[in-house]
Amino acid sequence: MTSPPSPRRQPIGRRLPAPRTASPAARQALRAGHTDDPRVDSLARQEAERRRGRRWVLWILGVAVLVEALLVVGASRPSTRVIAVVLGVFWAVQGWMRWRDLREADRYLANHRNT
Repeated sequence: MTSPPSPRRQPIGRRLPAPRTASPAARQALRAGHTDDPRVDSLARQEAERRRGRRWVLWILGVAVLVEALLVVGASRPSTRVIAVVLGVFWAVQGWMRWRDLREADRYLANHRNT
């Protein structure tokens, strides 16, 4: 019988903590804008505050879209333009998703400010 490997010999993925993600119920409460369960309400508030704390990501995504637009305009090779367009669309979609998450968080916190 072998002993379990020491922490130093485990792959890096097993040593890292699990990422913090909101529970499905908390995400649903944010989308709906309300919940009746106090436990889910607490989790949804925490998730909303976490999302609001990452507002700066929108600026980085906006800069990335602008850089890709400059590459589309200034590129001399068609393949560079295609890659720049694809990446620009990708960054724009990521920005839209982040903006939508921020709207949900702001709406949830505004509806539950006094409770």
